[in-house]
Amino acid sequence: MAHTFTRTLSFLSFLVILIGVARPGWPDLVSEAKKEGKLYWYTTMGVVDHAKYVALFNKKYPFIEVNVRRAGGTRLIPLLQTEHRAGKTLFDVAMGSRFSPTFVRSGIFAKYISPEAKHFAKGTVDPEGYWADAYANGVGVTYNKEMVPPDKVPQKWEDLLNPMWKGKIGKDPREIAWYDAVLRTMGPEKGLRFLKRLGQQDLQFRVGFTLKAQGLAAGEFPLCLCYVHQIDRIKKQGAPVDWVKSPDLFVVNKLHPILIAAKARHPNAARLFMDFALSKEAQQFMIKLGRTGSSRLDVKTNFPKEVRFVPEDISIYDRQKELLQEFERVLKVR
Repeated sequence: MAHTFTRTLSFLSFLVILIGVARPGWPDLVSEAKKEGKLYWYTTMGVVDHAKYVALFNKKYPFIEVNVRRAGGTRLIPLLQTEHRAGKTLFDVAMGSRFSPTFVRSGIFAKYISPEAKHFAKGTVDPEGYWADAYANGVGVTYNKEMVPPDKVPQKWEDLLNPMWKGKIGKDPREIAWYDAVLRTMGPEKGLRFLKRLGQQDLQFRVGFTLKAQGLAAGEFPLCLCYVHQIDRIKKQGAPVDWVKSPDLFVVNKLHPILIAAKARHPNAARLFMDFALSKEAQQFMIKLGRTGSSRLDVKTNFPKEVRFVPEDISIYDRQKELLQEFERVLKVR
């Protein structure tokens, strides 16, 4: 009798766990989201792209009215913090960048492990269930084809240290994600030696990735550490630019996590939107929009398989002040 009870209890416990995990993918999530009928999405995604993104979502779920509030990369976090302090949560889903672990766990967001999360690479999904990477912007070595001969295009990091490139490499003076990725990927000692030597190359600092891409196209410098998707876009418009697709020059992916509000007014619509954002369909759509790659492992891209993408470590944003000071000292930011 006791054994029967134990087996029954174990089976019931298994069912509870199974239902808790599987429920997000069940049809009732769709029906509950349909009852809510609305969604408030805060994002840093550009206007043109987010309009296309919403159109794709509504093609699949036409019964949910998506209200978008766009905030620039530096404005989204203060906006969310202000609402939280005021006790007025006006968003259901947020998608942006530079979300530190401390900020993520500050009480603003809820945990939700989407059934789509299992398809994502390590380091691009929070194991506790707070976030997953909705899309990434890759930082890579880019060049002006009219200024760099084919046989001089850098193929490895050490090539950037050639004296011929002194004073001719564009770089953002605040890009700590790339700096940290170099240290993690090369190893602390080798990475720091490389960065110190790079700092002696009289880097041409410009604030803003769009400005750097434009400067590269205009011939302000022949080489640049830029967003490669921006380079692809202006290349299609006729700019004489390209980015290096070499196995020895990894691309650093800056993550854009998607998170759900702890006090979401439309929680089921928020979960449905997150499932959509992480789906293969939506991830493939982001590639179509020109993003570099996807953190989802089964998404196809047009890039050579040897191109290596390294995700940023979002924990750097809990120590960004100290890391930025080190970055400025090593790379001689003036």
